[in-house]
Amino acid sequence: MDYFTPYESFLSAESLVKIQRDIEKEVEKDMDAITKKIAHIPATKAVHTGVAFVEIVDYVRAEKIDLVVMGTHGRGGLEHILLGSVAEKVVRRAPCPVLTIRPAAWKV
Repeated sequence: MDYFTPYESFLSAESLVKIQRDIEKEVEKDMDAITKKIAHIPATKAVHTGVAFVEIVDYVRAEKIDLVVMGTHGRGGLEHILLGSVAEKVVRRAPCPVLTIRPAAWKV
């Protein structure tokens, strides 16, 4: 995925759009793989762009979802302080219960 031309020292608007599309394609593939693994559980896929926890909480409210299940990355120390935790912010702001699962427990 080459986003720069030899004469560019910055990303053009077209390059940023291409990066966004590439990311969305990868996310769609990942989501397809996950939903195939949990085919016995009803699931709806949705891809949104923005601040992760805000998009998740807004979607939960809009769709009147009654339970969120999400994984955690288990960041600690300085990384957690600087980046925060999407799961933690969703737990604090979601209008419904949120079940978080540590990566070691992700055996679907």
